[in-house]
Amino acid sequence: MAPDLSAPILVVDDKAGQETLVAALHAKGYTSILAADNAPAAWKLLHQSPVKLVICELVMPQITGIHLLRKIRADNALAGLPVIIMSAAKDPRLISAAVTSGATDFMVKPFDPETLERKVATALTPRTPMPAGQKRLLDAGEKLIEQYRYDDALKIYTKALKDDPLLAAAYHGLARIFKLKNDKAKHRAFLERAVQVYAQTEKFVEAEELFKELRKHYPDANNPFKAAGEANLAAGKPQEAAQAFLKALDITPDDLDLDLKLAQAYQASGEEEKSLGTIMRVLKKKDVSPEGREIYAALTGEDWDANPGSVAGK
Repeated sequence: MAPDLSAPILVVDDKAGQETLVAALHAKGYTSILAADNAPAAWKLLHQSPVKLVICELVMPQITGIHLLRKIRADNALAGLPVIIMSAAKDPRLISAAVTSGATDFMVKPFDPETLERKVATALTPRTPMPAGQKRLLDAGEKLIEQYRYDDALKIYTKALKDDPLLAAAYHGLARIFKLKNDKAKHRAFLERAVQVYAQTEKFVEAEELFKELRKHYPDANNPFKAAGEANLAAGKPQEAAQAFLKALDITPDDLDLDLKLAQAYQASGEEEKSLGTIMRVLKKKDVSPEGREIYAALTGEDWDANPGSVAGK
């Protein structure tokens, strides 16, 4: 579902930050943007205008972005409002604090236009509520774990997954059971699967949080967003695959194989300009990539020429 480009967005940052973000949002087609340079001004606007999304700087004078976020979550009229917290700091503790306080997402500054577009579109897209039957099963599994009835809980989560193989919370429940049973192999397998499914279904905040838990137990764990992108690409969902690969690049930005897969996803979704820009980035770093050369030729009708003294393909 495409985001509503007319949805009112409130940007909370200093003047320089406002100008950068507002310009970037306008460039992506968003037409209704409000701005405030501190939390009190933002709070006033939130009660005067029908804001659909808040993008807020973490570090602000007097009242921080986290404090504003907590006020929003404590207000009955605003509690469900999507809030993206942004900061130049890459400290995992800050990200964790933002998510724990109820942030919809976290964005590291400076950001690229594609990351901004993806995070804003995801935040503005309404989520489908979990079916009542699924929630009952998950709640039942949780209670059985609390009662130390691990085998019964295992049956509940297995039934939930039979009904919906993409129910990430059920994989997480199974991971918890096997952790309590001291079965490290199955704990890791189900935890990895839960993270991958969260990523595959575009629940990126949940995926990031659970990935931290996964890395805490298993530092050599693979990037789950890469696997999610590959799964979506294989399933004929190139746009979803591109979003997952972009998220994977947030974690491992120097992985050229990810750039290659991102280019393939863009190509499959008909976004040829993005595909070409991405594949040229790959070829400039690794011009021996046969897959990269193949994509470049398909997009341009020319062969890639890495010789800086010549024009590519001439």
